[in-house]
This record gives sequence, C-alpha cells and structure tokens, in this order.
Amino acid sequence: MNPHREKTVPERTVEEAAQLAAHFSQGRTNARLDVVVAERRHVRKRKGAPTGQAVLRKFRTVRAEPKIVSRKSRIFPAASRRSRRN
Repeated sequence: MNPHREKTVPERTVEEAAQLAAHFSQGRTNARLDVVVAERRHVRKRKGAPTGQAVLRKFRTVRAEPKIVSRKSRIFPAASRRSRRN
C-alpha cells in the first residue's frame, strides 16, 4: 500500500513483501528465493494467456528469505525478541 501517494515505495516494504511472496510460493523450503518486483503499471496479462501468467515490461529481482513478518515485530522489535525467548 502507498496511502501517502509517495513516488517510491520504501525498500523495507519491498523486502517484507518479497518475504511474504517467498513464504507463500512453492519454493518456501529454500533458504532464499528470487522474487520479481514490478510496479502495477508495468504488469499486463496477455489476451488468452492462462491464469497467473503475466508479461512484465519493467521489473527487478529481490532475494528474500521466506518468512512472515508480523506487524508487532515491525512496531516493537524488542518486544517480539523478548517473547521468543520465553
């Protein structure tokens, strides 16, 4: 999401989105995955193409570790580390 209509999305947001995408992909058992990141305006579906297949005009690749980042750990990083020790 980009509620403030910023020109660029923060890199941390891109990394966390890539981690989520990697977690829900078929390659989630790998240590790290390459995730393709593109702006919505650069993604198209070809007419007659199967579901899930898209054409990307401009994109970049991000290496991500498959995991879910909880909102609590983003807001209170010290609190989430303490709760894991208990």
